[in-house]
Amino acid sequence: MDEDFGSIAAVTAGAFAATVLIAFLASRLGLYLRRSSRYEPATVAGVHIICFFILGMVACSAKAASTESSGLTVFVAQLVVLLWDLLRLPDPEEYRDDVPQKPRALTGVRLAAVAAAALLGFGLVYAFARPASDQDLIAETEQGLKQEPGGAVYLDALKRDFPEEYRTLAIDSARRLRAIRGGRGEGMTEEQLGEYLGHQINALIAAKSADMAKAPTPALNAYARSMRDHALALQKVSRLACSSLIDQLVGAETEMNFPPAVHETIARILAARLDLARAGIDHPTQRPAKPPEAALRQLQGEIRRRDSAAAKTATFSASGNRCNLAVHYYSAITEMPAETGAILTAYDLRPPANPGSAAATAPPPGG
Repeated sequence: MDEDFGSIAAVTAGAFAATVLIAFLASRLGLYLRRSSRYEPATVAGVHIICFFILGMVACSAKAASTESSGLTVFVAQLVVLLWDLLRLPDPEEYRDDVPQKPRALTGVRLAAVAAAALLGFGLVYAFARPASDQDLIAETEQGLKQEPGGAVYLDALKRDFPEEYRTLAIDSARRLRAIRGGRGEGMTEEQLGEYLGHQINALIAAKSADMAKAPTPALNAYARSMRDHALALQKVSRLACSSLIDQLVGAETEMNFPPAVHETIARILAARLDLARAGIDHPTQRPAKPPEAALRQLQGEIRRRDSAAAKTATFSASGNRCNLAVHYYSAITEMPAETGAILTAYDLRPPANPGSAAATAPPPGG
């Protein structure tokens, strides 16, 4: 998933070498302008300090890199060039009045010291100021998702059940994030990228609906039981939250500005659907295209027995009944024979819901 290590190292080495070269040329110009007959440490240090501030301001003003990484790269490069100049200072004992001094050639230990400084400098830049790789940005994005209520639950399910799809989605998000931070986001912000990622995950889950419907009977039965439990739990948190969750599951647009417990429930449902899809792919089970009429009548009768008002409504249009109907619907399914319950659950997971389906007779919240 990460970019090639050699590629990142080559880019970092190239940038560091270019910065060293620029620092070297700038300091040559500074020493030339500050020329005097005495080539001494104070003169060299003063020129390098001025060059560092000038190059640092230019580098930090660039949009392509962060202020911290740019500043560190310039600072380390300037130190390498400063060491070069200090080790080439003439021997003070050879100074003669009115005779310009010439720097000493670098040989032996002095040359090795400069080379070691350059390698150490590259190591520091690579460790703390290298360009962010895909893996760095993916890890940052994952951390942000995990901080959201329930984020870790469906993220782990996505990575576990569909690693290739996750890989594609993660790399796309990382490169979009890099473009945004480099000023090439085409109007997209980091907050909008998070929303985009959420839409992509939801689209992936929706695309796997047909596979969910092929899951083995035990998996579908477990899903129905979990949906019953989620609806019962949401009733205790907020009936409005429960109704809005039903709206979202059947494809309606709704704002989910509710407590973290609600979002955690949504995440668990999304994760359960991913697990169902994986089970349907690995162990596909063939079922009738339409539930038997007897099963539909039995389902309707069970819902009517539990709540005659909800059964008479027979739609999700009445907001006061949607949450109750979800509880009754899944409670009824979980008490039916295993295979019958699986057929009904699978039919309502299968996109799109057809007229005359279980959804039409006793509308489920998962259609």
